Amino acid sequence: MSREGEGGSRGEYVKDILSLKASQQYKYSNLQADREIRLFKFARGCNAATIRLTIERVSLEDLPEYECISYVWGDPSETRPVYVGQDVICVTTNLWNALQRLIGEVYDERNEWRFWADQISINQSCLEERADQVPLMSQIFPRARRVICWLGEEDETTAAAVLVLDAWCKARHDEALRLQLSEDLSRAIAHERHDEVTGIKALRNLFTRDWFNRMWTLQEIFVSNTTGHIVLCGSYAVSWNNVCIACMTMTNARPMTDIYDVFGDNFDNVVMMFTIYLGEHESDWIRMSTLLPDAKLRKASDARDRVYALLGIAEHKGYRYPKPDYGKNATPAHVLTKYTRAIIQQERSLDIMGIKKQALSDGILPSWVFDPNNAGGGLLRERGLNARRRGAASSFEPAMEALGSTSDNNCSIGLYGRDIGRISKIVDFDQFYERIDPFYSRWEDLIAEGKRLGYELGVGHTYHVTSEGSVAAVLKTLAINDLWLGCPTDAKGYTREKRRLHEAFLQWRHTPIQDESDAIAGPFRHDADHDWSQDSLFDFARSHFRFEGPAECNCLDTSGEYQGSKAQLLKWLETYICVYLRLRLADTLHYMHLSVTDTGLLALVPHMSTLGDRVCVLLGGFSCFVLRASRDESSFRLLGPSYVHGSEDGRFLQDYETFGDTSSVDRFNLV
Repeated sequence: MSREGEGGSRGEYVKDILSLKASQQYKYSNLQADREIRLFKFARGCNAATIRLTIERVSLEDLPEYECISYVWGDPSETRPVYVGQDVICVTTNLWNALQRLIGEVYDERNEWRFWADQISINQSCLEERADQVPLMSQIFPRARRVICWLGEEDETTAAAVLVLDAWCKARHDEALRLQLSEDLSRAIAHERHDEVTGIKALRNLFTRDWFNRMWTLQEIFVSNTTGHIVLCGSYAVSWNNVCIACMTMTNARPMTDIYDVFGDNFDNVVMMFTIYLGEHESDWIRMSTLLPDAKLRKASDARDRVYALLGIAEHKGYRYPKPDYGKNATPAHVLTKYTRAIIQQERSLDIMGIKKQALSDGILPSWVFDPNNAGGGLLRERGLNARRRGAASSFEPAMEALGSTSDNNCSIGLYGRDIGRISKIVDFDQFYERIDPFYSRWEDLIAEGKRLGYELGVGHTYHVTSEGSVAAVLKTLAINDLWLGCPTDAKGYTREKRRLHEAFLQWRHTPIQDESDAIAGPFRHDADHDWSQDSLFDFARSHFRFEGPAECNCLDTSGEYQGSKAQLLKWLETYICVYLRLRLADTLHYMHLSVTDTGLLALVPHMSTLGDRVCVLLGGFSCFVLRASRDESSFRLLGPSYVHGSEDGRFLQDYETFGDTSSVDRFNLV
């Protein structure tokens, strides 16, 4: 288990230990694997200058009361001694500082307060013990009396950050205070002077600390089931629960652009920690296929910990994975291959393969293996694509016997499915984006572009799969980016305004559109198939939208209240959704290209796709996939997930459902 800073490696830390004379080093006694852990407490004669500890082995079946210290190692080359009797354990300076602060808070020769911290409680020079103890973290942290989150020593902005967090926490149930703080935040962002200690600068300095972007701290917070966590930053202490409430209150009160200003470059990591802790992600999200891509920006000096640090979270939800291996033969490539296969087997789905890629696999890893350095983010998951058509909610699962074993070094994997078409045309999106770039708020221009694309791809007047107009089919295919997971409409942490907008947009997207006049009207116009009467739309928008639209049709005053007529409001909403769609197009085009197959299917395919690549449905996949065949077609490389418009109803696996065995589908050997 490693959480070092960027200034060194675990090897330097072990070197420091070995440089001590053998007679000085603390000699760890062996633990009973999977049954014991070590706790420590401050010993008699301990003070801020000389930290003395006693260490004891305890059984997991009879644990005394203790607290866990969650922290980052810092630079492993900078160590300080702690004494156990006459022996010495070298710990990094950051942990030594945390212990020094705790001495002042809890040390009393009469108390029996015990602590767990990995540098002291685990024999770091013993690879076997490390491998045994890492899986136990999902038991160690939940059973602690509290978790102490040590952020490091305070600076000149820490006091201001604590005051701002306290105010936002109180604002959760105080609407007047929330509006006041929101206005103050807006003004501060607009007029921030970086040479002053403002609330924004103070919060940014706090949330860009290393603790918030490390792999291991994510697990330590998630698996802990107590609300008594405390955040220590030097001499300042604040409840972790209050920090989360304050930040989520702030996030729900302000546009995301403002929140980026507050959290800085660490935005994704910070929000991920809060939403996980507060339970604001849908339960289906807590699994390795979504944790791995969402945590790709978090840091770990040992590349293997990008997987190992998340296992405790997944196992907390009932998944069971192989024990971590820190041996020399367990290279990062070996670990990623082994655990990608294990994830497919445990989750019984191909979701881990549904992550967008930034580029072609470099050959170091098999093409089907998740690569955190090549992950583009976002999981394409079309509910229903692999669903059984007779009403059962479960999906068709991968054929387990073809997947191989996690204990071997086989770099290929066998999957069953169907080739549904070969790419025959791909749109030149550089030209496409140049054409739509000037169109900021006119549906007519986007519809005209949809017509042009349909003609260019040879779709015809009607798209044969869904029996709707080609314009609607093209625009809906391009708008699929809103179905990439990451902002699910039922996630509690998704702001009310964005959820309402998202629902309206998806309602439009899933409504069959037979002619272009309906498409031109846009998703918010009244239609016989919609619930949106002008009156209900007017009331909804006036009550729930606090967005600023383009200046030429903005109808909101400074407080976000609507001031215009219904006609103005409809125009503003249509403009907003046009801008919204254009932004989604930009997101989509970053990784995907619009194409058509030789079987007439409209598809978004990975940007590295070429003519002749195959669009396939694979058992266990909640998206289609693009595969590239070898010359002799004996093996295939995975290019990435694909969206095929009209594939959601499972039509490509009808006969598989009838026969229910792999003889009715094809086998693809992925390498």
